[in-house]
Amino acid sequence: MRAARLLLFCLLVTAPLRAQTASEAFGGNCATASSGARDLCLRLAEGARILTARTPVVLSGGNPVPGTASTLGMRIGSQPRLSIAARVTGSPVTLPGFQQAAANDELGFTATAIALDVGVGVFGGLTLASTVGGFGSVDLLASVAHLRMPADEGLFGDLTSWSGGVRLGLLRESFTAPGVSVSAMYREIDDFGYGDPALAEHDAWFRTEGLSGWSIRAAASKRLLGLGLTAGAGRDCYSGQAIGRIHDPVALSGILVLRDDDLESRRTTLFANAAFTLIILHAVAELGWQSGGREEAAIPTTGRLEQAGLYGSLAIRLSL
Repeated sequence: MRAARLLLFCLLVTAPLRAQTASEAFGGNCATASSGARDLCLRLAEGARILTARTPVVLSGGNPVPGTASTLGMRIGSQPRLSIAARVTGSPVTLPGFQQAAANDELGFTATAIALDVGVGVFGGLTLASTVGGFGSVDLLASVAHLRMPADEGLFGDLTSWSGGVRLGLLRESFTAPGVSVSAMYREIDDFGYGDPALAEHDAWFRTEGLSGWSIRAAASKRLLGLGLTAGAGRDCYSGQAIGRIHDPVALSGILVLRDDDLESRRTTLFANAAFTLIILHAVAELGWQSGGREEAAIPTTGRLEQAGLYGSLAIRLSL
């Protein structure tokens, strides 16, 4: 039911977005922090939301089937076609400094995920004309991905993520028609965060829990000889929980506890693929763009929450 509600919310892109400050988005206690700790609290809130947005797109990439928007279809008879792809996706990530004395420092790294993407054609669709078919065709999609947070930067998380979904074909690519499809995939992501809860070596700590959500994509593709081009757009909607702690001399026991049971991330993405095909083997390069956050911080700090970012991937896909 939680997954269904999140998908419905993600599809209602015309619904008004709730205005949230950085403090409201993570715990709501930043306003109660002392003046010396408030900036660190807001930086921690921004960092948690940046990772909540960037981690899913690195795990999922843009196109769920690298190099094509056309559904797989069926072989002669009822035997389904199969697509298997190995993919590496990376994105530069910049976070505000999480140390009290490092207000002007930034924590930067490249998030890199490896993934195995599988697609199976289950319905070939309807033929609308002699060279126009695939209307209403259906593929089942699945993916497993792994991303390890850089421990040398104070981050933790050895993330193995799985996802499953469906791709609905509007047109199957042919000599005269492009491939056009829409897809939706549900994904669950392991916990990750920064620092240690005892705050022995760090001034701040946070951990995300139960992060899951939907990646919705619409794409079109066309091949010319051995070169294929794909362009698409999508929406990523994820939610989970987060808990954090920072040093604050005026708080009970000198530690301010932050908590958010409804940490949300909603981002738009655009992507383009270039694929070289040799019979059944496809080498694919992808470049994608993810929008920045829409929330407005009540007390501006680094402004990183508002920034968009790029991601890219390389994949080898086998179509059978």
